[in-house]
Amino acid sequence: MGSDSKPDWVPDEDGCRSESSSGSQSMHFNSPPADQSSQGFADPLSQGVVEQLHYFRELVESVTGGLFVLDEQGRFEYANPMGLDTIKWPKEEVLGYHFLKFVSPDYYLPAMKAWQDVVAGNSGAFELESVQGDGGTRHLLIGYCPLKLGGSPKYSINFLDIGSLKSLEHQLRRSQEQVNSLYQQQNHYLRQLECQYYSLLENAGYIATILDEEGVYVYGNPVAERYLGLKQGQLAGRHLDDVFGPEQGRQRHAMIQDILAGQLTHFEDKLEIDGKTLYFDIHCWPLPAECGQKRRVLLFAADITEAKKTQGALRQSEELFRTIFDSSNDSIVIWDRDYRFLFSNKAALAVMRREHSQVVGHSLDEVLAWNPDYLNLWKGRISQVFGTGLPERVEDKLFYEGQEHYSESVLFPLREGQDGIFAVGAIYRDVTDNRRAVRALAESEHRFRSLADAAFEGIVIHDHGIIVDCNQRYAEFLGLSREELVGRNGLEFVHPDDRKNVPGVEQHDYPYLCTSRMICGDGSLRTVEYQGRSIQWDGRQLRVVSARDITERQKMERELAQTRQRLQELHRQMYLGSMSAFLAHELNQPLTVMELTLSESLRHCEDSDSGRAMRKIIQNNLRQIQRATETIQKFRRFFKMASFDTEQIISIEPVVRRIKTSLQESARQAHIDIVLDPSLKDLPDLIFSDLAMEQICVVLMQNAVDAADPQRPNRLVVSGCVVDHGVELSFCDDCGGVACELCDRIFEPFFTTKSGSLGLGLEIVRRILTACGGSIRLQNEQGKGCCFIVRIPFTAS
Repeated sequence: MGSDSKPDWVPDEDGCRSESSSGSQSMHFNSPPADQSSQGFADPLSQGVVEQLHYFRELVESVTGGLFVLDEQGRFEYANPMGLDTIKWPKEEVLGYHFLKFVSPDYYLPAMKAWQDVVAGNSGAFELESVQGDGGTRHLLIGYCPLKLGGSPKYSINFLDIGSLKSLEHQLRRSQEQVNSLYQQQNHYLRQLECQYYSLLENAGYIATILDEEGVYVYGNPVAERYLGLKQGQLAGRHLDDVFGPEQGRQRHAMIQDILAGQLTHFEDKLEIDGKTLYFDIHCWPLPAECGQKRRVLLFAADITEAKKTQGALRQSEELFRTIFDSSNDSIVIWDRDYRFLFSNKAALAVMRREHSQVVGHSLDEVLAWNPDYLNLWKGRISQVFGTGLPERVEDKLFYEGQEHYSESVLFPLREGQDGIFAVGAIYRDVTDNRRAVRALAESEHRFRSLADAAFEGIVIHDHGIIVDCNQRYAEFLGLSREELVGRNGLEFVHPDDRKNVPGVEQHDYPYLCTSRMICGDGSLRTVEYQGRSIQWDGRQLRVVSARDITERQKMERELAQTRQRLQELHRQMYLGSMSAFLAHELNQPLTVMELTLSESLRHCEDSDSGRAMRKIIQNNLRQIQRATETIQKFRRFFKMASFDTEQIISIEPVVRRIKTSLQESARQAHIDIVLDPSLKDLPDLIFSDLAMEQICVVLMQNAVDAADPQRPNRLVVSGCVVDHGVELSFCDDCGGVACELCDRIFEPFFTTKSGSLGLGLEIVRRILTACGGSIRLQNEQGKGCCFIVRIPFTAS
C-alpha cells in the first residue's frame, strides 16, 4: 500500500468515494449532472445520503481526538489530522505501516493482546505508551473496535492523551460514536447514516429530540426521556400536548413551524419538572425529508439551569453593589475609553445636578462643558489611568457659587479577565467642610502656639514622661529644636540626682511644684522650677508642665547672701578694728613704759650672780613685751591694711627664690623639698608691690611647710604661666590636702587648724589679691595634697 493511498470507503477530498478497484463509476456528493438523473441521484433520498456522508467525513477530519483505521494485517489505512498531530509522525510515515512501529517496546504485549481481541470481533480500551515522531513518548488511552464494512475486515482505533482526558471526554465520546456510526454504513447509505445518527444522539450528554411537523416526537434520546421522567422508548410517538399540556403544546408547535420556515434556530426554554424549574439552551434545525415523509426538526437542548443561577446571583450581586454605591455619600462614576459615563450613583448625580438619563451614556464633554480647563484635566487623568493601569489619587480646588470648593478623588482601572482595562472608575468626595474645619483648627492651634511661644516660661506636654509638644521657650532652655524634643523622655533633661524630686511622671500626683537642675543640650546646667497639672487631650490623660528658669534668680540670691555675710563680716571687722585700735593704744603705752623701764634696769644690773640672774629675768620680760607688741602690730596691719607700693616693677622669680631661701631651715626640719619650676623664669615682669608679693609667697609656702609630715618626704612645687591679662602662680604640695568639709572656711579670718596661729594668713593674701584685681582659689584632693592658684593682673589696680 502506497503512502498516499486511501481505503476504498474513505471519501476523496473533492467529496467522492472510490468503489474499490472494481472500476465502477465514482459518485459525487454534489448535485448530479443532468445526464445522471436516471441513475438515482435525482432521488431526494440518495441526495440526502450523500450530503450526510459528506457531513460526517468533515466531522471525522475535524474531530479533536485521534482516529485510525487498520486493515486485517494491522497496517494503518487511515489517520485523521488530529491523530497524526498527536503522535508527531508525518502522514507518509504512518499509512501502510504496522501499528507496532509506534508502540514503545514495554507495551508490545498489551498492544498485541488488544489486536487479538479486536480481530476476534471485540471492542475495548487500554493504556499505551506511544513513540512520538520527535523522539519523545506519550501515554495514550486507546479505544478499539471492529468496523462492519463490506469487503475485508477493518478495525478502528481512537485514542486520547490521558493528561487531557477530562477536557476531551465529551469530544472523544462524540467522535467515537460518529466514527462507529460512519463505519457501520453498508449499501443503503440513508439507513446506515440514520443508525449512526441515532447512535450519536443516544450517547450524547445533552438532550436530543426529533419532532415532525405535527408536533409528534419521532425520537428522544435517553437524556431527554430522563429529564421528562419517562422510561426508555416512551417519548417516541407522543404529542407535545401530552408531554407539556395543551397550552405549552400549542406554543411549542408554533415554534416548530418557525423552525421549518428557517425563522428560528436558537431559543431558551423553561420547564417545571418535579417541582423544579429548569432552563435549557436549545439549538434547532429542520431535517430533510424523503418523499412522502413528514417534515421533521432536530432539537439539541443543554441544561443551563446552573448558568442561569449564576447569572441570577451575578444580577443580585450587581443590584447589591448598585444599592451600596447609591447609598454611599461619595460620588462614584465609571467611564469608557471614549469618556462616556457607564455608571453614576445617586451622589454623583446630585453633585452634577442631572438626571440619570442625562449622564449615563453621555460624554464627559457634555457634563463639564461649563469648565473647559477642568474638562481637559479630567480627560488627561482618565487617559493616564488607561495607559498606566495604575490608580491615581488627586485633589482639586474649584471656585463656583461664590466660594472655594475642595475635593479628593481616586481613579482606578477596571479589568475584565485578561482582556485588559475596559473602563476607569472614580470615587469623588467633597472635602470642603473638612478643609474648613482643618483650617479653623490649624488657625486655632496657631493662635494657641503663638500664645505659648510668647510666654516667658517654658511649656511642655508629656505622656508619662514622653514629650508630646512644647513651646519655643522650653526648646530655648535646652538649646534644642522642638522637633528634636518631641518623642523623647523628659527625664533625660533632668539631673539624675534630682529626678526623684520630679513627681507625676510615673504617678498621678498632680498638680505639683518642684525645683530641679536641667541638663541643656550643650551639657550646661540650669536650675528650673516646674509646676504641672493633668489634662485630658484626645481621650488621653496628659500632663502640662510650665518650666521657669530660676538660675539667675538663685545666683542673685546667693550673691545677696554673700553680700549680707560680707557686710556682717565687715561690720565685725570694723568693730574688731576699732577695738584693736583701742587696745593697741591702751596697751602700747604701758608696754612702752615697761620696755623702757626694764631696759634701763638692765643697764644698771651688776655683773654678779644675782645681777646676771636679774639680767636674764629682765631680758625674758623684754622678749615677752616685744612679742605682745608684735601681736598688737599684726592686729593693726590686718585691720588697717596699709597700702603697698603698686608702681614698682618686679620680677616674680627672684621674690619666690628669696622666700625659699628664708624658709630653707624650717623646710629642712619639716622634711619638705621646695621646687621652683623653670617656668617662673619665663614669666613677664609685673607692676606690683614687692612687699605684697613677698607676703603672698610667705603665707602660701609657709602653709605647705606647716602641713608637711616630717615622717616622710614631702614636696612643694611653685610654677607659673601667662593667662589672659595676667599671670597665674601655682603652689602645689603633696602634704595630705585639706578636709573636704573645711575647704569653704579656709579663707575666713581667724580660722586655722594649726596651734599658735591667728588664722589671718590666707585672709591677708585674699585681701591683697582682691585689692589689685586678682584672685586665689583652692584645688584640693583630700589625702593627697592641695594646690593654691593665684592670679595677678599685669597692672595691679
